[in-house]
Amino acid sequence: MNDEPPVIVPLTSKKLATGGAGKLGLGAFFVVVAALAVYLAVPLFQNGRGASLREFCMGNEHKDGVALKMYALDWDGTLPASSSWMDMAAVYLSAGAHGTAKNPDSLHCPSAQLHYRTAQKNVYGYAFNSRRGGQATEAILTPEQTFLLYDSVDTKRNATDPGTSIDFHRHLDGANIAYVDGHAHWVKEASASDSYGHA
Repeated sequence: MNDEPPVIVPLTSKKLATGGAGKLGLGAFFVVVAALAVYLAVPLFQNGRGASLREFCMGNEHKDGVALKMYALDWDGTLPASSSWMDMAAVYLSAGAHGTAKNPDSLHCPSAQLHYRTAQKNVYGYAFNSRRGGQATEAILTPEQTFLLYDSVDTKRNATDPGTSIDFHRHLDGANIAYVDGHAHWVKEASASDSYGHA
């Protein structure tokens, strides 16, 4: 009878590297790579979506501004009263517009409801420059620099103020602004005081 103890062969580092531990390491590597790809892709997707909503919103403000210019043409060059600007714009937006005749979709900022996280259905998100209500357009000396509509933190219908409610946080740290001459553009908050025009 052999009294010698059995020989125990330990796992070497080479066996660990080529065995199950190696497969686990490769799987973990792919998990990390996939997580990193998602981490990098999500901000790009969000920025792309944000840019699309910003452009869509700018198009809305352009349409609304043109509708107000058409109103002025029909009323001896006079802009509508501040308190009813959306109601008057809706008359000129209703033909071929999405939504209803009294409430066309272009009167609603596409991201205002998402931004303010509200279940309220009638969220608008645009305001009218109250200093221009009932004013003759020919009396405005620089219509291309005078703002008329803008992204606003006031989300009710016919919102109006002298530019105090401009929302610079809804569209990628900037705001869409429409001018008396009919054009619209996006302005970064940092440059707002220098470039968005005057009331």
